[in-house]
Amino acid sequence: AVFGPTPVPEAIARCQAFRAIVAASPVAEAWMINPLAVLHAMNGEFGLAEALLAEAHAVLDGLGGMTANVSHLEAIVRMLMGQPGRAETALRADVDALATMGRTDALATTTAMLAQAVLAQGRIDEAGELCGAAARATAPDDVFTEVIRRGVQASVLARQGACADAQELARSALEIIAATDLLTQHGDAMLRFTEVTHECMPASVQSQKESLRTALTLYEKKGNVTAAARARRSLKTSQGKASHGTEDQL
Repeated sequence: AVFGPTPVPEAIARCQAFRAIVAASPVAEAWMINPLAVLHAMNGEFGLAEALLAEAHAVLDGLGGMTANVSHLEAIVRMLMGQPGRAETALRADVDALATMGRTDALATTTAMLAQAVLAQGRIDEAGELCGAAARATAPDDVFTEVIRRGVQASVLARQGACADAQELARSALEIIAATDLLTQHGDAMLRFTEVTHECMPASVQSQKESLRTALTLYEKKGNVTAAARARRSLKTSQGKASHGTEDQL
């Protein structure tokens, strides 16, 4: 419901129905509350998403349980809310715990998402180091993790001036995600590709606009209102730059 093509309003209704079914089990209910938090954050309902996260935490803390998958969903909410620092806090705690447990699959995903949160705060070198750690732990068929890791690594390389490698990585992330029905992740990879293109080829405004329109279409298909608004803002900025460039030429 969260990651697949189900439109957000329908996905919310589905998760609410699931929550009612499993209400007798606090753990199972908490596992439904966190996906609902993500979906409401996608819908721009940040206050409700925050309340749902708090509710899920209260249940799991009371049972003495903590899992990386919970921090993944919380981190997605925080990133949608523009709070990468809070996403980092949740993810870093799980990275430390998983490193002692030998959970390499969960550790790879958590580390890649941590790299994403760190990059969003402008710590480029650290994000690159985390990407390297994620790459060493990621299974070849772990599409979700690979797309995040490659996208973040591409942005790091672009900002370090290694544009050929950056563009190749960003394209490879798009190729991997295009074979799936993960609409939001596909849109995110497209935005990352646009970012890398802008960093390496700032004059290619038309190409960047086309990539942004594609991302916007993917977000709208999912019903991810928050991500769609971000794509529209980027598209508006890109169109403004194109108009300014035309005026300069005239």
